[in-house]
Amino acid sequence: MMLSHICSVFLSFLAVGCTNLIPPEDAWIKREDDKIIIGCYTSRQTWQLRCHDGRWTGVVSNCSQGVTWHVYLSLY
Repeated sequence: MMLSHICSVFLSFLAVGCTNLIPPEDAWIKREDDKIIIGCYTSRQTWQLRCHDGRWTGVVSNCSQGVTWHVYLSLY
């Protein structure tokens, strides 16, 4: 007697973490795990953002004009 085994495998993927950011004008970005450091090419000004629940949180300023903007990004 021959027994036949049927096995089905279902895979599901869920993206975890925060997406990569595009740096503001005249700035650079360095990512380290759940932290991003953003800095200006023309000064020593830097800012740090943290990934929390799929969102980058923190305050970033514009290197060329000194305008401050808040970052709240989500994968949702």
